[in-house]
Amino acid sequence: IIRGMLLEAGLPFGTVRHEAKPVGGAGVQISVIVDDGPKTRIKEIVFLGNKVASDRRLRGSMKKLRERRFWNLAWLLGGTTYTEEKWREAQELAGDYYRNRGYGTATVGEAVSSYVDGMCGLFKKRPCKFMRLEIPVNEGEQYRVGEIKIEGLTVFPEPFVRRMIRLKPGQIYKWSRLKKTYDKLRDGYGS
Repeated sequence: IIRGMLLEAGLPFGTVRHEAKPVGGAGVQISVIVDDGPKTRIKEIVFLGNKVASDRRLRGSMKKLRERRFWNLAWLLGGTTYTEEKWREAQELAGDYYRNRGYGTATVGEAVSSYVDGMCGLFKKRPCKFMRLEIPVNEGEQYRVGEIKIEGLTVFPEPFVRRMIRLKPGQIYKWSRLKKTYDKLRDGYGS
């Protein structure tokens, strides 16, 4: 449990061990020793296999996962610390970047990480680990909207639902517009 907490805090090199000492006749004292280890910061994020979107645009789409650069100030807000939760969110956002530009089958693979030792801190330097993330991307084909069919309506009339859909035949497919229509319909049916 403690090891998991260290990973969530961005401390993958932390260690946990225990010591047991006999106390009295039948008692045992258990000491849990936690060494946080160096904090891990993201130094570089590289995408492999992307042709349509630049590395810069894909990095920009990942809101909570940033490279450590002085000018982007993400290091002040903890955006350069890698956690599994931040990675899952960033992976989803990078996929959404493609889906909103017509690449409905685009996939963002699992990040491969490598580490290098370094020093962190503005005034007080302390050891830390820098991480390099290599993220494979498969963009696939760009899709356009074809024929739009609406079936199974029982509550709302079809012209009303058609006006909600912000996609027209021939346009580039955008996942976010389809998702907004779905959310509006779900809310309408819920009320």
